[in-house]
Amino acid sequence: MLAYSDVSNAWRTYLAKYNQGRPFVLIGHSQGSLMLQELIKHEIEGKPITRQMRLAILPGFNLYVPQGKRVGGTFKSTPVCSSPSETGCALSWVSFREKNVPPAGAIFGFAPAPGMTVACTNPAKPGSTAWENLDSYWNTRFGLPIPGGPISWSSDGAPPTQFVRTDGLVSARCVNNGQLGYLSIRTNPTPNGKRTDRVYGEVGVLGMFIPDGACTSPTSQRRKGT
Repeated sequence: MLAYSDVSNAWRTYLAKYNQGRPFVLIGHSQGSLMLQELIKHEIEGKPITRQMRLAILPGFNLYVPQGKRVGGTFKSTPVCSSPSETGCALSWVSFREKNVPPAGAIFGFAPAPGMTVACTNPAKPGSTAWENLDSYWNTRFGLPIPGGPISWSSDGAPPTQFVRTDGLVSARCVNNGQLGYLSIRTNPTPNGKRTDRVYGEVGVLGMFIPDGACTSPTSQRRKGT
């Protein structure tokens, strides 16, 4: 409640002093996405300001919807985006590696109530349930533990910059199966074999990796007009 009161006070100050009737986009991640979920529920939905919200981008925290629906769980009137051009909607996903399906009762990717699921929007193409290439970016000096040890990004040597873009290395698809809902992440080997086919992202505590913790692999937005 302390964290949310800070966010809601900042929101009200923004509206009073700075918005001036302009459209806006809300962007959060993990706990920030939770705070923005609360903000949308209490400060935006059902109010005139709803018309000004172009997007809410809320990865890294469960957003619940009834199975087969786009609205009616966490949000009462804000739908999950179903196409790259839709506005007034929310994008949400929690990521897991392709072979690491979140187990029943997982912290992320599993809705606790029967009939509900965790919303998934593919950031490369909202509405798609197929594998889509992600335009992904990485910190090659990532300092946290990585399964299998440190990544050798290329057999040609260390990258010349700390941050790299890896075209075609990572693809993803949304999975919704009953109470399960998550973004499945796949790494794709390159034909010449020079570039890594390993990426980081697991949640680790004291050298141990949490199997039901969402993968934090960075994925970028490809949205028309934003």
